[in-house]
Amino acid sequence: MEIEMMGSEFKEFSDIFDKLYTGLEPLYAVIGSIERTMASSGFNYFKLPAFKSTDFKNHYFIFTVEDNQYIFSKCM
Repeated sequence: MEIEMMGSEFKEFSDIFDKLYTGLEPLYAVIGSIERTMASSGFNYFKLPAFKSTDFKNHYFIFTVEDNQYIFSKCM
C-alpha cells in the first residue's frame, strides 16, 4: 500500500511533517520507509519519535485506508 499523494490530505501531511521533522532527509526520501513500516506492522499510523521532532515530543501520524491507499487523517 502507498500513501495517497494527490489530495489535499497529502499537502496537510507534508506541511506538518516538514514542520516537525528534524532529520536531514526530505519527506520524499523517507516516505517509502514509512509505507513499508505501516504495511508490515498492519498499523495505520507511524510514530515520529521525540528525538527527531522539533518540539522533542512523540507525534503519531494517523491514516485511513481507502482503495488500498493510506490517506492522512491527523497528527497527534
